[in-house]
Amino acid sequence: MRLTHAIPVIAILMLSAGGAIGQQSMINTSQLEELRGELSMTANSVRDNLSSTTQSIQALFDAGVPAEQQAVLQILDAMEVESRAILDQVKLNSAFMDELDRARAEVLVILRKQEREPSSPARDNRVARLESALAQVEDEYETLQGLESRITFSLSQHAQLRREIQLESGVIAVENFVGELGELTSNLERMVAVLDEVGASVLQTEETAVSQE
Repeated sequence: MRLTHAIPVIAILMLSAGGAIGQQSMINTSQLEELRGELSMTANSVRDNLSSTTQSIQALFDAGVPAEQQAVLQILDAMEVESRAILDQVKLNSAFMDELDRARAEVLVILRKQEREPSSPARDNRVARLESALAQVEDEYETLQGLESRITFSLSQHAQLRREIQLESGVIAVENFVGELGELTSNLERMVAVLDEVGASVLQTEETAVSQE
């Protein structure tokens, strides 16, 4: 009689245990689906990292200049071409400077001619104006003589600037490579963490099933 009553009780306990195990299994399956999705997203990031890291490695050997700095170099080159074209026209042995020498001499001739005129307020006014003009011409002439060397010096500074830009480009290429490599490593570590979490989830499922038995 006792055995007969015990059978339904055992059956109820087994059904209850089976339901708990099934519910635990469903929960872990849902967790695994979430982890699979996270792993897929991380794997996509890793693929992108591999591509960008490979490009950054290639940049180390190309020794090229980044686009934004290449634009700076092009502007400097254009400025140098234009400056040297002007310099050729105003340098000391240019045709313009020869004409300027003739003009200086002519201003002096005109001044001397005015000085030989009879003294009068009008004559004195003209002489004073010519003397002022001649002094200004000489000042400008002296400035022009110095500008050739100043322009040449400035252009040499631009050459050094171009060199600095090229050297800086090499450092930037290394820094970009290190940054890309760091992102790749970080995402790979995240993949390992997700895989470890999967293993822990499966192990927890097995332990739960054993404890239910």
